[in-house]
Amino acid sequence: ATSAAATAATPARSPSGEKLDLSAAVLRVVRRAARTPEGSAGDLYIDLDLAPELEPIDGACKIVERIVSSLLEAARAAIAEGENARGTLTLSTGRATSQRRFVSKVHAVAACPAERPLGSPIYLEVHDTGSPLSREALERLVRGRRGRNARERALARAGEAARRIGA
Repeated sequence: ATSAAATAATPARSPSGEKLDLSAAVLRVVRRAARTPEGSAGDLYIDLDLAPELEPIDGACKIVERIVSSLLEAARAAIAEGENARGTLTLSTGRATSQRRFVSKVHAVAACPAERPLGSPIYLEVHDTGSPLSREALERLVRGRRGRNARERALARAGEAARRIGA
């Protein structure tokens, strides 16, 4: 299936001044989700490609964890909408190079549009194998409107939290 993808750059500055290990934050959320009844259903395979030893970044840890948790919820909902209700969620962290933007580990295209300023060289990339968002749903989310189903609402929460920290 075509994957629904979201890529979130990490924040350049945190209002709280916290330092954040992005890979560790992602791992905490995934482990926490695996302990919940929804996380233990076996319908979602989580593929982690977390870069070790990324330098700590300025970031509001609770907000970043909320973003990852919302993206996990959205992926689960997207996969549940599919025909076999099983799928894969891929979470990758890494460092962009100064020569080029990072390239998606899931798709064979650049994951960050060239017109977008790079900001922090540390990134989080999220993909799921659920059905893609409709054009209308994507437009609603880009405009900051409330989603119409669980998946869209989870993506809206992630987007709102990301905007709060400048990602």
